[in-house]
Amino acid sequence: MVGGRCFPATRLVDGVVKLASTVSAFLLAAMVLAVPAAAGTKFVDSVKALNAAVGSASPGDEIVLAPGTYKFSRIKIRRHGTKELPITMRAGKRGTVFLKATGEVALDVQASYWKFEDLDIEGICTNHSWCEHAFHISGLSLGTILRRNVMHGYNAMIKGNGRPINRDGRKVQVFPSDVLIENNIFYNREPRKTQKPVNFINLDGGKRWIIRGNLIADFAKVWGQSAVAFGGYTKGMARDSLFERNLVICELMHHGGIRVGLSFGGGGTGMAYRDDPIGDIENLNGTMRNNIIINCPNDVGIYVNKGAGTKIYNNTMYNTFGIDVRFVESDALIVNNIIGGGVRERDEGKATLENNLVAGTTVGMWLPGTTRYVLRRIEGQDRKFPNYVDKSDVEYVQSLVRKAIKLVSNTWIGTGNNKLENIFIDPANGDFGLQDPDDIVDQGIVLPEVTDDYCGNPRKPPYDLGAIEYSSGGCNPADLIRQILPGN
Repeated sequence: MVGGRCFPATRLVDGVVKLASTVSAFLLAAMVLAVPAAAGTKFVDSVKALNAAVGSASPGDEIVLAPGTYKFSRIKIRRHGTKELPITMRAGKRGTVFLKATGEVALDVQASYWKFEDLDIEGICTNHSWCEHAFHISGLSLGTILRRNVMHGYNAMIKGNGRPINRDGRKVQVFPSDVLIENNIFYNREPRKTQKPVNFINLDGGKRWIIRGNLIADFAKVWGQSAVAFGGYTKGMARDSLFERNLVICELMHHGGIRVGLSFGGGGTGMAYRDDPIGDIENLNGTMRNNIIINCPNDVGIYVNKGAGTKIYNNTMYNTFGIDVRFVESDALIVNNIIGGGVRERDEGKATLENNLVAGTTVGMWLPGTTRYVLRRIEGQDRKFPNYVDKSDVEYVQSLVRKAIKLVSNTWIGTGNNKLENIFIDPANGDFGLQDPDDIVDQGIVLPEVTDDYCGNPRKPPYDLGAIEYSSGGCNPADLIRQILPGN
């Protein structure tokens, strides 16, 4: 408890992105090896030993990596665990094991019931297009658990999709299901220089994906004005997906481009790649609750694309243009949220709102696209009329446009930042302590599906609006943000 607010980030990260302690790797390895081994425990200290352990793993085995750096192209996971006896790959000590991969996929998972814990996984390709996924979970990969890992240097940190298998003499497409992605950190130090999709959590098909308690920050690509990146989504006829208690920061260490926080439906999926499709639905019965989504100044925080039966409960959004519910297949029930921006029903999408604090307007949601259009029209006028217009004139007019739009965007017409900044202490930097509680505390309605808050504290009737239940002690994610900033 700090200043009357609890900081759950310390529990979540606990130094996961800090450098190894000053104790030598040799002594740390000796400490790991000194721990009594459970049956099936395999201690490894090299890539060769790691591959051997993975290739011979049996249900219940635990593969423990000694402190150090492991450089490789790809590790293939093909041996199955069981629900009762999963196979575990983990660091012996959190924050001391660094996997550096040079290939398209670091950990290629095509097997069920594996757990991966406390690993730092970095793509180190010289060309950003070559490093695609830290994890590729595909086909018959049931019950995979990713917990307390750090992932960076990839376009789509986690990719999930179907894979054909032979069944009764014919090929059928099978998809991962019951996958848990919990308490991980995802970030990139710079925008990706690639034309490939940049969507940190990119999940096609499958059932009951749970994405919980993660920090998802700085997802962006460099590819002209139309480059769109997502923090995370499920699509491809995924069913019963859950995003909860995540901290999503579109812009933290770098800025620019179009960045969308979370989505059901993403950018869409070809029919041949969907999981047992129903009509043209991309996502069925998905829930987003208790998420904090901030600093998405060029687009919406939540995008529902052909998402049927969507529930959006008790989220807090700041410096975004709100929620976009698009296409006739989409229907979203939106309750108890604090929404920076507005809520837009587009292309016959249907949104039902109840008991939200909506800080912006639907009209303002057109500002980002309008801004990009105007800037493109101004660009190149110096080349078109060289006798009348200089490059400096173009840049000056563009700067005036940006300033004017920003002024409007911060008002009730756009994101509503001005209103939210009077309610919270420092929302831009993740401090959601309250300056003015009147519009938040005890203003929500009881939802059976929402029993806790962003911090894991219990909800107490009448609920507070947004992701944090202040009447249960409050909480603030600012400390978590500091964990990945340079110099920490």
